Amino acid sequence: PDLRATTSVNVDFSAEYYLKAIGLLSAGYFRKNIDGPVYRRTYDGAYEGSPARLTVFDNAGKAHVSGTEFTYQHQLGFLPGPFDGLGIYANYTLVGSEVTLTEPGRAGEKLPLFHQARQLGNLALTYQKHGVFVRLAYNWRGDYLQALATAGLDQYARGFQSYDLLASYKIKPRWTVKFEATNLDAAPEQQYAGASERSIYHGDTGRSYALGVIWNY
Repeated sequence: PDLRATTSVNVDFSAEYYLKAIGLLSAGYFRKNIDGPVYRRTYDGAYEGSPARLTVFDNAGKAHVSGTEFTYQHQLGFLPGPFDGLGIYANYTLVGSEVTLTEPGRAGEKLPLFHQARQLGNLALTYQKHGVFVRLAYNWRGDYLQALATAGLDQYARGFQSYDLLASYKIKPRWTVKFEATNLDAAPEQQYAGASERSIYHGDTGRSYALGVIWNY
């Protein structure tokens, strides 16, 4: 109930170059000045008179995020058939962030902004022709601060990478069959406390699949 609204002032710049074939090159810069980002912290306390591990949400102080983003997208229509349906997509983002803590005992301490990885990107190979669309994508992100605890033992999410597949086929003008598979390599979700070698969580989320039919009217 004591949380206040988070506010931010954002600035974005981007430049794009369209290739002669179907494609795009782009680069961008962004900056956000944030006031009162919400974070999660855990601490040892008491609940109904008994010792307990408590988790609460609170506002931090001032924060900022800035970064650059690069994108390359190209449909390889110059290739001989049937390979002229191939396309590639790549994106990379490099981010710098900082937040000032207001938590008792740590007020004024500066850390990377919560849930903000330093680097992230994805690379995809696509194929689109004769009603068929297939995309195989590789996605990754770096570590990020997840929750506050005792100084030096803050909770971080370890970097994550996955392979995802999307395939669809238009069987009629209004009907499409669609199949999705995510996290093909069954990459686990992991967390650590303070230092990378101090693991505190390993979750095998496994793969997930979805099959459906889409009707457009």
